[in-house]
Amino acid sequence: MISEAVAPKNFIRLQNISKTYDTTVVLDIEDETIPLDEIVAIVGYSGSGKSTLLNIISLLDVPDGIHCRTGKFPRLTLNLNNVCVEITYTKRSSWLFFEKVKYDFDVIISENGKQRKSTATEVRAEYFGYVFQESLLHPNFNLLDNIKTPLIICGTMIDDGLQEIIKSSELDTHTAKYANEISGGQQQRAAILRSLVKNSPIIVGDELTSNLDQDHAEQLLNLFQRSVKQSGKSFLWVTHNIHLAEKFADKIVTIKNQRVSVEENPKNVDRIFGLLHNNSGNLLEKIPVLGEQQRDSRWYEKIRYYSAYALRDLFDKFKPRADFVINWLSISLVLLFLLSMHKIGYGTDQFLEMKLSDPRINNFKITPSSTCADNMLTVKDVSLITERVGAENLRHISPVYKASVSLVRESDQKRFPLSKAAITFDDGDKIINNLFKETIDKYPFINDSENYSGIILYKGAIERYLPKLGLSEIPSSLTITVNTVTRKIPVLITDSPLPSNRHAMIRSEFYLEAYHDGIYEQNPVIAYILAYPMNIHNTIPMMDILTQHQDCSEKEYQVASALNIRKKIEVISEIERLMGDVVLLSLIAILLLSVAFVILTIYRSLNRKRKEIGVFLAFGMTKKSFIFFYLIEACLLWTTVVVPSIYLFEHQVNPRINEMIMSSEHIGNMGRISEQYPTIVVDPAMLDLPNSVLMGYYGGSLILLIGLFIFLIWYTTRRLPVALIKDS
Repeated sequence: MISEAVAPKNFIRLQNISKTYDTTVVLDIEDETIPLDEIVAIVGYSGSGKSTLLNIISLLDVPDGIHCRTGKFPRLTLNLNNVCVEITYTKRSSWLFFEKVKYDFDVIISENGKQRKSTATEVRAEYFGYVFQESLLHPNFNLLDNIKTPLIICGTMIDDGLQEIIKSSELDTHTAKYANEISGGQQQRAAILRSLVKNSPIIVGDELTSNLDQDHAEQLLNLFQRSVKQSGKSFLWVTHNIHLAEKFADKIVTIKNQRVSVEENPKNVDRIFGLLHNNSGNLLEKIPVLGEQQRDSRWYEKIRYYSAYALRDLFDKFKPRADFVINWLSISLVLLFLLSMHKIGYGTDQFLEMKLSDPRINNFKITPSSTCADNMLTVKDVSLITERVGAENLRHISPVYKASVSLVRESDQKRFPLSKAAITFDDGDKIINNLFKETIDKYPFINDSENYSGIILYKGAIERYLPKLGLSEIPSSLTITVNTVTRKIPVLITDSPLPSNRHAMIRSEFYLEAYHDGIYEQNPVIAYILAYPMNIHNTIPMMDILTQHQDCSEKEYQVASALNIRKKIEVISEIERLMGDVVLLSLIAILLLSVAFVILTIYRSLNRKRKEIGVFLAFGMTKKSFIFFYLIEACLLWTTVVVPSIYLFEHQVNPRINEMIMSSEHIGNMGRISEQYPTIVVDPAMLDLPNSVLMGYYGGSLILLIGLFIFLIWYTTRRLPVALIKDS
């Protein structure tokens, strides 16, 4: 025990410190002070608690929450350069991970009469440098970045003397190499330089000579002895080699029967130091001391450092690592599967909507209500209906005049009735132009205001009359009777059924001319009005608006759809809802399974890095830096995933799904709809997922991936550094 009369100015004081593993007490310290500013060797038998004591002193581990004998709370005090760091321990538990009660650090720093709260991470970053029993060089960094690790983490760079110290240690030709490319001795030397460049006042070493022979061990300890003498650092060192402790230590800390005591080294340390100092053949003794000129590390230095880590973690000389391949495949397959599922549902729905919105089947007939006093339809009703349902919801609206159309056999002028109500249309009719846009130039009567005498006939209706007309094939013109007027006019034959299941369509002007030439005495009579909704989803609301009597001043109408569209839409909507529910549940299930798989793969990857994370924690890396550190890797991983997955989806998956949806071989009845109405051509681009959906998936996957990394890093760094380093 050091007497109070010679109590050191700089020291570490341990009060009520005990450590129990299971039921075995390995440390029992009631009140002990360990001096600093010199070499202190901690010695004892194997398993006596040497490393445990060093880990508690250097804030890599925590003691028991209550002292095993006194029942008092533990306290650790670090007094260094007029700064007092008081460390107590608080309970920590988490319901999220069902953790047992653990203890964490509660730090108060007193300086110049002022107190402030701090963290163990800040204390480790500012006051401690570490040399571990193994070199624990990070495999993703080259030798130079490994040596500079504490400087980058703590945000303080020392340029003066850095290259000189690396050159003097004979590592200057290996700085670009990785740990697996150099010898064990070179790794150990790099680990030593890593602790020295930090310029921390206290360096701790745990059995750092256990893997070295006597000569190399003495060279190593000579280096630390020189550093302590010349720069005023303190070196706390755990060893099982009593001879080395006697030769190099200023103070000896012994652990026997869980008790700790501090004694002066009985050897003449100054004389031994002088002899070693004159040994010019000692390589490590030549290593110069770093300069004291410090600067803050620049942002691009951190970016380069973190990017080098991420690239090395994912690729080994441009060859993807196994963890990267697993993560890449899992995320890519999840993205492509989810996009494909969404695409199938969305594309099929769009295809159905476009087919069912075809004006030849998506139209309804409007007649006056039986309760309406005015049961006649006029051209004015067209304007009233358009205003009531909204012009933006209509493709077209047209009156259908009462007309009788018959085919005439030229040999004897015998008539064959074809339609009692031919559909009339105007020039520029959107529906007609859409139906016959490929052949419209051959039939001027469709749009030419000067030449409107012509008729459109459904092929299926006229073919059965050909033998009666004495014709073997359909001619380009036919003799037609409209009402009572007979005329030979051009004819357009269509394979497609005409709107409202009619067989004939004529221009309104032609009908009116035939009407005036006829025997009718009253004005032309509108049989009904045909309305063509813009979309299948507009149909029922428009029909409801017209049939609901909202105001006495408004005219009432009766509405009938051509193919009982209301029931069809209701059934289709129900099917869509059921399909939507199934697809949604499938997506949720697959998403949860996929997320779980990605979490496991990322956790597996991070779990392999726990020793490296422990080293970063020991050197003072904050959680914020950890998150930024691994965010670069997450973004790099996401970028390598999203670029090929976008290409695969856009150029391979998406076209094949479009082909499947539009092919009769795969979707049966929908294909027959396409054959029945060949003039309606679905553009595959209309089936593509909107960009907002694609960006939602890719943006969501980035957020999810970043969230997983942040969560897993947060969870991993909750563990104490010693637990990660020792893989406990």
